[in-house]
Amino acid sequence: MNNTGRTELDELPEILTASDVIAYLRGIFGRNAVYDLLNSQRIRNRRHGQKFLVPKAALRDFIECRDEDAGAGAPR
Repeated sequence: MNNTGRTELDELPEILTASDVIAYLRGIFGRNAVYDLLNSQRIRNRRHGQKFLVPKAALRDFIECRDEDAGAGAPR
């Protein structure tokens, strides 16, 4: 955990559940938005029955891609 009280991505397990992703993205995306991202595969995942299983690398890719998209319209 860093000094903001937020868990670092590197500290998370290699395979995350939807609840893990929701907790990590709290304050940025709500519960329903995270499920939309999972259902649409914007955050890559596999289903195991009713559970979403998300590789930590997929969450990292989503965050990095989102950061790049946010900077795309920034003036130089």
